[in-house]
Amino acid sequence: MPRTLALVLAGAGMAVCGTIMQMLARNRFVEPSTTGTVEAAGLGMLTTLLIAPDMPVFVRMLVAAAFALAGTSIFLAILRQVPLRSAVMVPLIGIMLGGVISAVTTFFAYRYELTQSMVPG
Repeated sequence: MPRTLALVLAGAGMAVCGTIMQMLARNRFVEPSTTGTVEAAGLGMLTTLLIAPDMPVFVRMLVAAAFALAGTSIFLAILRQVPLRSAVMVPLIGIMLGGVISAVTTFFAYRYELTQSMVPG
């Protein structure tokens, strides 16, 4: 029962995050995974592995959340600067930003031999 409740609460939290993201971007195709938020959180995790590998899991989670918030802020700042002619441009910009952040994360993970630590699962 506790695991089921945790899954339901996590799903509800993700749904709320997606709705807030859509409202901020004023686009119904936007979600955290298409705006670079997930990739920014991964960069935060890599940063904690590089700077303080013995950091507690809760602190790593807070750092990853801060990086995710920063990544979302960068996405929204880019959206303010780009004139949008189509609704498809918003998620496309997010996917490109996510790709850049992912490339930087992969580079540093490869450079410091932490690629196995960055693979989910």
